[in-house]
Amino acid sequence: MPDRSIDWLRWLFYLMAGVPLVVWIFFVRDRVLRLVAVVGLTIFIQDSFAGRRYFWAFSLGPSLIGAYLALLSQVFEQRRLPNVGAYGLLWGGLLFAGAVSIIAGSIGTPFLQVHVKAFQFCWLEGFVFFLYGTMALAKPEQVRSFFKWMVVFGIGIALSHFFVAATGYRFRGSSAAVATDVYYGGVLDNGNSLGSYYVLGIPTTLALAVTRSTSQQMRLVCYGALILMTGSLMLTGSRGGLLFTIVTLGLLPTVTGARVGRLAIAGFLGAIFAVGGWMVISTFLGSPLQQVLEIAKEEGTETSRFANFLAYFKIMLDHPLGNGMAPEAMGRAARLHGVFMTSAHNIYLDVGTQTGFVGLGLFVAMMLSLLLRTRRASRLADDPIARESLGYLFLGLAGLLLVGFFQPILASSNKLNNIFWLLAGLSLGATNQVFAARRAVSARPSYTPAEAPALHAHAPRA
Repeated sequence: MPDRSIDWLRWLFYLMAGVPLVVWIFFVRDRVLRLVAVVGLTIFIQDSFAGRRYFWAFSLGPSLIGAYLALLSQVFEQRRLPNVGAYGLLWGGLLFAGAVSIIAGSIGTPFLQVHVKAFQFCWLEGFVFFLYGTMALAKPEQVRSFFKWMVVFGIGIALSHFFVAATGYRFRGSSAAVATDVYYGGVLDNGNSLGSYYVLGIPTTLALAVTRSTSQQMRLVCYGALILMTGSLMLTGSRGGLLFTIVTLGLLPTVTGARVGRLAIAGFLGAIFAVGGWMVISTFLGSPLQQVLEIAKEEGTETSRFANFLAYFKIMLDHPLGNGMAPEAMGRAARLHGVFMTSAHNIYLDVGTQTGFVGLGLFVAMMLSLLLRTRRASRLADDPIARESLGYLFLGLAGLLLVGFFQPILASSNKLNNIFWLLAGLSLGATNQVFAARRAVSARPSYTPAEAPALHAHAPRA
């Protein structure tokens, strides 16, 4: 009998839309367009059949296929392997810590297959995206072009959210309870995941809008995107997304290097976009908005996050080598401490329970090093476009790390997980270019060719 749990119509849609993108990824020569196709696969196509197990425990989803083909294309074109330096050792330690955690967490449980599948989703796919990110773009102009495309993606994500809020349509087969949940996040499935994405999308779009080098046409597109994304963020009901979007916007002065007057204009525009977004959703999506407002009024500032954090910290103490990767194993351990969540809803506690204290230390070291490296490269860069592009990368990565204090970016959302590691790889690749350019300048002779004969004339004879 056929497997009735598979939505064949959605399979057909994903194949019709995804296969051309996969072919495009392998054959297109433009690096930005190749990267855009990979991100498009991840956000809009990665779905139902990607989460199924094949080959015993491993999955085979569109985003993994796209990222792997893109990585191979870059390796063949550049005829070299990714240059990750010391980050390769950190990644090796993380993957080893994850493997140890799987072994430790599987003892006496039936979850080995689920552990391995989650290990692939959380870490192996992330590693492929990280490697691809280090090779994806070769020039600062390409990084800036990519973030212009991210503005377009933000528009599409917001419109998909409005579409499902207005029609009730779901982009993946969901249970009845999830299908009627006002927090459903469109193509990102979950309101918290969608709110977390906007912590990346809104600040980088506003930074692009206030940058002098941005054309007037692109600036107008950014304004429209900000109105739509802000309205969608309000409709998610994600308090963490809203809070950390505001916090990340506070980093704009240190990243853009814009003058006080220009930043004041940016703040004024941000207020206008917030009002505009509110008007859009209150006019066209009044009923879903009312549900969100009623829930927000009922919950107020109360949250179960802190009790959840404490329980998962106790799990870390109980399992210093890690408790594996399977949500079922996390849920079983959490129930022993009185909570019923399969994730800590905290990126750092999730990494700690998945890879142990050693893995958490390696992860924190990697992220702090990348952030500091990106800021240092931005200060050293002579090219204003390089400084601008590094600012976008810093904003995006810092925003996801900040919202990760209250959202499970690496635990439950494969799409956000892959985008996070892609940004980390892009940051490493961009900083490698800046430092390589600095080394090339330092290696040049301090005299001009015209001065060379005079220098040789005064050189001591042998």
